[in-house]
Amino acid sequence: MDFLIMRHGETESNKKNYVQGQTNESLSDIGIKQVKRQIPYLKKQKITLILSSDLQRAKETAKIISKTLNIKVRYMKILREKNNGRYTGKKSAEINWNNVNGDYEHRKAPKGESLFEVLQRVKQFLDIIKEQQQKEKIIVISHGTFLKLIKGYLAKKNIKKSIENIKIKNGKVMKIKC
Repeated sequence: MDFLIMRHGETESNKKNYVQGQTNESLSDIGIKQVKRQIPYLKKQKITLILSSDLQRAKETAKIISKTLNIKVRYMKILREKNNGRYTGKKSAEINWNNVNGDYEHRKAPKGESLFEVLQRVKQFLDIIKEQQQKEKIIVISHGTFLKLIKGYLAKKNIKKSIENIKIKNGKVMKIKC
């Protein structure tokens, strides 16, 4: 199973280091440029389907690619970023995750989602894409945490190593081979 992944372009919250989670925020001017810079590479990949998170920043990323390359888009709630609950909108530096109950994989913000729960969504998504991927050349447009967990899970890394060691910049495209 081979497919492409792409993290949405930059937003103002990314730039200012705010926790976004499942907020609907538009791309910044820089974010739009990041996405457009990937178009020549994506053209060569002969993509036939975009699977995108339904959050605004991912949708805008998908629409730029879809419109330019004339590719259909399917928006999927399962591809959303981790729900950071009451920590959404706070500066990343203000949050001390070590004060949150539970181990690394299971702790979560009040009204939020744990990394373990996000990994369960990743596994469900990979089951969905296995079937779809046989018919289509796919790019998946999602968010940092979700994409790190896809890469880590397929590389058989634990959650902590996936989150802490895998880097995926805004607007970055990567090939996934498994």
